[in-house]
Amino acid sequence: MRILNIDSGEDDLHVKTTACVMNFITHEKAYSLYPRASFEEHRSLTCLYSTIARTKAWAKYTERGWTMLDGITGQDFHDLNSSLARGPRYVGDSKTWTIPILPKIDAPSLDGLVEMNSWSLNYDLNLKPHFEFSLLISPQLQHCYLVLDEFLREEISKIRILHKQTRLEGERYVFFAQ
Repeated sequence: MRILNIDSGEDDLHVKTTACVMNFITHEKAYSLYPRASFEEHRSLTCLYSTIARTKAWAKYTERGWTMLDGITGQDFHDLNSSLARGPRYVGDSKTWTIPILPKIDAPSLDGLVEMNSWSLNYDLNLKPHFEFSLLISPQLQHCYLVLDEFLREEISKIRILHKQTRLEGERYVFFAQ
């Protein structure tokens, strides 16, 4: 699990290399972005190319009973209710499990900010997974955000910020002058 600490400066959402570690906690809620795959089916997608470190991490999950998948079946692809269904998502959507953290504490709420993050899980012709989003980073913003909406992505690309795009062919950074 990734813990979001509002005082550490590490309160942005990072898409991990597998769906099984896409769980995190704020001071108000615990979130699981792919809960059925994680907690019921114990399966996860490996969405990035293999490195020694990633192979070791994936082996750790396999030893703990997880099935690490580098693709899905045709049945999963066509079933929009699949635990690893393709399509657009955002933090806190109907596929996300959220658990309130009690007792409530008096602190600035980040949940509204956390729930602004959006992405899409897509598959290529060989049913290999990839995430699509733009990473919005700016000195004018306190946090960074995952952005899926095409209109917003186009508008974001027009402003002077650091803009990172993640697509099937890999990551691309575009630097804009301040």
